[in-house]
Amino acid sequence: MPVFKVRNRMLNVRLSDDEYEELVRLAEARGAHSTSDLARQALAEFMARETSGSTSHEMSNRIAQLEAEVRRLSRILGTLATVAREDT
Repeated sequence: MPVFKVRNRMLNVRLSDDEYEELVRLAEARGAHSTSDLARQALAEFMARETSGSTSHEMSNRIAQLEAEVRRLSRILGTLATVAREDT
């Protein structure tokens, strides 16, 4: 894929050998052309989430709401299962 924007800025990040090997595996699994492409994509996704107002605190709250809903639905299913066994 051709690069349409000139990239003239560089970001350096130090990784352990294990971190680098994992990054290479992930880049290959995701079909990225390079580890730089994968890192650029991840950074772009992170920045998009941050600018959209989706903070980690909001995510934690949403996850807690979903967990509460799953527990509620589990209790309802348990009650329905008990009623179904009693009817048979």
